[in-house]
Amino acid sequence: MHSLKSWVIAMATLPLVAVGCDYATAKTDPDEPTADMAERGEAHYVNYCLQCHGENGAGNPDIGAPSIGGLPYWYVAQQLYNFRNGIRGVAYDDIAGKRMRPMAWALPSDRQLREVAAYVDGIQDDVGEIVGLQSVKTVTTIQATAEELAAGKASYLVCTACHGANGMGNPDLHSPKLVHLPDWYIVTQLKNFKSGARGRHPDDQWGQTMWPNAIALEEQDMENLAAYIQTLKSGN
Repeated sequence: MHSLKSWVIAMATLPLVAVGCDYATAKTDPDEPTADMAERGEAHYVNYCLQCHGENGAGNPDIGAPSIGGLPYWYVAQQLYNFRNGIRGVAYDDIAGKRMRPMAWALPSDRQLREVAAYVDGIQDDVGEIVGLQSVKTVTTIQATAEELAAGKASYLVCTACHGANGMGNPDLHSPKLVHLPDWYIVTQLKNFKSGARGRHPDDQWGQTMWPNAIALEEQDMENLAAYIQTLKSGN
């Protein structure tokens, strides 16, 4: 009899075939970010995001706020839309997600969501250099052995189809970059996908593709995977 994990690996790519246009794509991805959008988005970021995600989007693990500076425009816009519209952050045990909902409610128009996303995508320092995920040292909480890293690398093979061998993601598949995300956040989100706290809403069609990949992972598997993803930083 095939194990559940084997079945999951075999089925992992099926949702990508079945999914059509994303419900929210037309509302959040109509154009590319511009400098004007980012300039307006900075004011929104200061008002609603800075307190938790910090300067340069470095994040704060003490309150479950991940590093976000430099995350792709399309991904940030999509997730803000999901938080605002009850597609994400509504599960009773997703405390950090619930904190995001009032912040997203404060951005009632899709234009404002895109402006914040444009700013986060290209967060710059005082001399105009791109910063954020490219330069902020994220907090590492998992100390993995060589054997655990090897196990994480083996598990990551399933992830490469969407997130790429280097963890840089693929906008065509709505898969975000994973490299530079904190290990604790990756584990938290894998748990959320497995439990159904994230990615089970009928309008989160791209999020639904994560469930079959997370369902077979035990917590140790998730930690191994997150630890391995941290090793990809040196290649970017």
